Amino acid sequence: MRNADRRDAILAAALEVFAQRGYGGASMSEIRVAAGASTGSLYHHFPTKEHIAAALVLDALADFHGAFLAVLDRAGDDARAAIEGGVRAYLEWSEAHRREARLLVVEMDAAVAAAAGDRLRDANRSFFAAVDRWTRARIEAGQLRELPPPVLHALWMGPASQLARNRLTGRPSEPVDGLAGALAAGAWRALAP
Repeated sequence: MRNADRRDAILAAALEVFAQRGYGGASMSEIRVAAGASTGSLYHHFPTKEHIAAALVLDALADFHGAFLAVLDRAGDDARAAIEGGVRAYLEWSEAHRREARLLVVEMDAAVAAAAGDRLRDANRSFFAAVDRWTRARIEAGQLRELPPPVLHALWMGPASQLARNRLTGRPSEPVDGLAGALAAGAWRALAP
């Protein structure tokens, strides 16, 4: 098996083990067995469980960031379409990628963040800079309320984030598709000028 293929197999196995046992309950040994990897191969690619989780988190974050920014690009100057589409994209991505979303939203801990290091900080910084450029342009055009970025982000994504967290932790709720419209409309009402 090629090196890249072995790495991918380890990550896929780890995602499955984390889904079954939780990040905290998983062990390197379980991941190694699930991946069909030798001990040497496992530790060649990932020195710790935190490094495996960090790789999964970074991949998931890149995928989510891409999906969210694509909504902003498609919406163009239509602020309402972007605000509502962003909420839907967050919820749809979380549902379609439940295992990855659980790592990002529920099980991310300081050790995983430390293993991801500057790459995590840089990915988030780049994403929020792009979102802030988009929102600043819409605020200046009079299409969104003037709010500090942390408040704007909270009003825009806070309720969707909480709903996703509830669903990912097993708290019962209606299906996301039945709630996404209401949350999207609420975000627009909160941010419309």
